[in-house]
Amino acid sequence: MDAALYELSPPKATALYAVRVPEGPTQTVRYDDGSGDELSVTLGTTAFASGKVMFDILPKELKSLALRARARYAPHPFEWMAGARGVSTGLGLESEGLEKPLEMLTSWDEEKVKVYPFVCRPILRPIAGNSRRC
Repeated sequence: MDAALYELSPPKATALYAVRVPEGPTQTVRYDDGSGDELSVTLGTTAFASGKVMFDILPKELKSLALRARARYAPHPFEWMAGARGVSTGLGLESEGLEKPLEMLTSWDEEKVKVYPFVCRPILRPIAGNSRRC
């Protein structure tokens, strides 16, 4: 999921439908997998990938780690990370100490900070339908 989850819960379902795709400057996405593949995309492009496929190709020990791991979301995340840079894959922040210290953020409540598992597993319920455990 890609969301600012302070005081919010993740959605049960998401959808993205582009009615109009803005034109503008582009950036080059370089795949960090050794393939040398590149893709020119408009700034602000959102990538979607299958989490199931990614999980399926993990080695057994990394699957175990992923199933046990939890993410603790920052309060006021956009304020917290405003001065930081993203990693080359676009999937996180460089750890350079550029995040705003938590004590300097706009007032926040520890009880509203969310912690979720890295892997959401479906639970099948025969009468109520399908739901997610997240």
